[in-house]
Formats: sequence, C-alpha cells, structure tokens
Amino acid sequence: MMSELKELGYEPIQMLPVRHPITKLPLPLFFLDLKHNPKNPEIYSLTRLYNGIIKVEPPKPRKTIVQCMRCQQFGHTRNFCNQTARCVKCEGLHPTEKCNKPKDTPPICTNCKGIIQPTTEVVLNIQDYKEEQLGIRQFHIDLNQHQEHLL
Repeated sequence: MMSELKELGYEPIQMLPVRHPITKLPLPLFFLDLKHNPKNPEIYSLTRLYNGIIKVEPPKPRKTIVQCMRCQQFGHTRNFCNQTARCVKCEGLHPTEKCNKPKDTPPICTNCKGIIQPTTEVVLNIQDYKEEQLGIRQFHIDLNQHQEHLL
C-alpha cells in the first residue's frame, strides 16, 4: 500500500495495523503517517487502493499527547522508540528502573529541565504537535469498507 500511495504523490512515513484491544488480533484498519505536504487533504477523497475500495478518515483526536516511558519525549510510545533511555527521576542516560536517586529528591523533567511537581500535567493537542513539531499528518484507513465489491 505504501508504494501505491507514493505513486499517487503522497509521502508515507509509516503504516501501522490496528489491533483489537482485547484479542490483539489485527483488524482491517491501518494508521497512516504522512510527511507534511499540501496535497495531504486530498487523501480523504481517495476511494480505491490496489483495486480495493477504501475509506480514509482522520483519527479520533486524543485530549492529551502521548509521552514515551523510555526516552521521555512526546509524540510516541516506548513500543516504537529507538532512542536512548532517559531516566524520569534524575535525567540520566539509563532506564528509570535502574535509577539510584533517593526517593525524597524531586524528579527532573528531561524535556524542560525543571523540577516535576506531583500535579504537573502536559496537555497538548496531538494534531497540532504532530503537524508543527514533526511535520506529520495522521490518517485512518478502513479497508473493510465495501470489501465485497473488490475487483
């Protein structure tokens, strides 16, 4: 699918299958990340891919942005992280589980270098973050739509 999207002028970064939350079996849905491009909004009018009928939808927006529990950066989770582990307690280059920092010392934020208060919350709009910081626009593709009509 990625190669056909490239042929249509889109710049896909990754395509991830959606899994059922309980059974973990793959569903006929995919999350698609596209590199920022003025052509991207046209993907919503796309109805066919590899002679199959598809439906492209924007993902449901999250109220908060995800934070990686490995490198402490925003916009991805540890399942997809290839970066160096950063300790959430002391900002060291090691996993948090291996930190020797005393529990009575407040943790340090690896992103802003400030002291983390117990009530600190980061609330950002995920779409704005991805578009502005990462140059990515995410789409939801439903391959189950009208599959009985595949050519």
